[in-house]
Amino acid sequence: MDVRPKYKVGKAENLKNRISSHNSSYADNVKILFTYEIEDIKRVENCLKSILKPYEYRDKKEIYEINIDILKEVIKGCEHLITKVEQMDKVQTGGNYLL
Repeated sequence: MDVRPKYKVGKAENLKNRISSHNSSYADNVKILFTYEIEDIKRVENCLKSILKPYEYRDKKEIYEINIDILKEVIKGCEHLITKVEQMDKVQTGGNYLL
């Protein structure tokens, strides 16, 4: 039987309050494995959810069955891609382009 680890992904404006609310609503305390400070959290979260959709453990619960190293790379990759597109857009503003 293949049992893959499950990870809860979430965002917080105030990490201390978020941890407190999780620990009060679950029997087991939530263990924070890693955090990222991200400038455009909504866009990164949308990117992340789209890519991780096939790995959802429970629909719309932000719990995924995936290797933690892959999860970290997806988060960093989404942020990097958004930043790169913004930088490219700033350079190319004002012209007509055919894609």
